[in-house]
Amino acid sequence: MEDVEENSMSMKTVPEVLNLRSLMLQNFESASLTNDLLIREILMNFVIVGGGPTGVELAGALAELKNHVLPNDYPDLDFRRMSIHLVEAADRLLPPMSAKASVNSLNYLKDMGVQVWLNTQVKAYDGETVKTNQKNLISSNMIWAAGVSGKLMKGLAEDSFERGRYLVNGSNQIIGQESVYVIGDIALMKNADNPKGHPMELK
Repeated sequence: MEDVEENSMSMKTVPEVLNLRSLMLQNFESASLTNDLLIREILMNFVIVGGGPTGVELAGALAELKNHVLPNDYPDLDFRRMSIHLVEAADRLLPPMSAKASVNSLNYLKDMGVQVWLNTQVKAYDGETVKTNQKNLISSNMIWAAGVSGKLMKGLAEDSFERGRYLVNGSNQIIGQESVYVIGDIALMKNADNPKGHPMELK
């Protein structure tokens, strides 16, 4: 979607994250200077697309900022009017992970005031309105956090990975490799107790 690519922000590299921080601060400054409540709401709202690890963590971090930091930095703004939306096309958050992780993350974000939209696909974005198959969301801060995955290494057998992730055992060794370990988005634990596989969850 060309309009989404043109008007949204992504956060897959350090420069993109720094640009995102600058945009956030600029928009809060602009919101504090306008008397138009609709424009202020557009500037203060955030829409995060992608309910994987990146999107969930970002939504939680923004909620922490909203609840504990930003009111002190911008005392003239009413942060009760700030909305954080997390949009996920699947029927649960953290779809590659366990059902328990999905439920816990959903409850945690809701308790922090994040509005979670499941079974929701983004259709278009013009810089002010995110059009979805469920509801249109107004925001000048749309962050694309979908489709984040690790980079596969060269030189390992093709049957050592599946769905873009390396198959690992409980010790995070790549199955069939005694001296190669992987962890994070690139690791997929798969064994008799977990035949479908899900990313390794450290306890």
